Amino acid sequence: MPAQAQLAVRVSADSDYRRRGYSVTDGQPAVTGALSYDDPSGIYANGLIVVAPDDAAPGIGGFEAGLGYATRISRTVSVEGGAIHTRYARSPGGPLDLRYTEVYAGVSVNGISARVYYSPDYLARDLPTFYAELQAGIRLRRDWHLGLHLGALTYLDGLPRYTARSRYDWRATVSRNLGQFEIYAGLSGRGPGGRYYEHHKGRAVATVGAAFSF
Repeated sequence: MPAQAQLAVRVSADSDYRRRGYSVTDGQPAVTGALSYDDPSGIYANGLIVVAPDDAAPGIGGFEAGLGYATRISRTVSVEGGAIHTRYARSPGGPLDLRYTEVYAGVSVNGISARVYYSPDYLARDLPTFYAELQAGIRLRRDWHLGLHLGALTYLDGLPRYTARSRYDWRATVSRNLGQFEIYAGLSGRGPGGRYYEHHKGRAVATVGAAFSF
């Protein structure tokens, strides 16, 4: 059959929305909406918005928007590249002044993927960073899956005050598919702490969530 464009929507509720070892929603529950489009040419686009409570009222915690291109070079190997723009609020409902743009390249082999990212302005002006991640998806049994993630970020030039030059983050998630529904539980952490005064916040954190895709 000829390839067809695919449009997908995913709505999820999480006990805490975390990104690269940090909580985007300050430890509060969050609802996220994601939209993705895959074109037969290999071009794809995606976007995500995070909504979390702010003084008992919902507020936007952040959003991401990306555009990329992927192609398969063999039955088991594919490569990709693209760019992502991300904005977060310091607290849900506040100004989205934590922002950065990244370009990336990646390769996927039999369910294991690796990506490298470069940002010229990570969370602040003129602070270039390099981020590398490795992810794997493992089928445990029918409808049960294990997702693993390991990443590391390094400041290439300049360094914010009280910030470690390099840090890593990790995540492990077990999920259960129920048709269009998915339930999952995860454990994530980071080190050596990013900012020195945040060392005590680098402990592992457990989260749970559920999602509906259509």
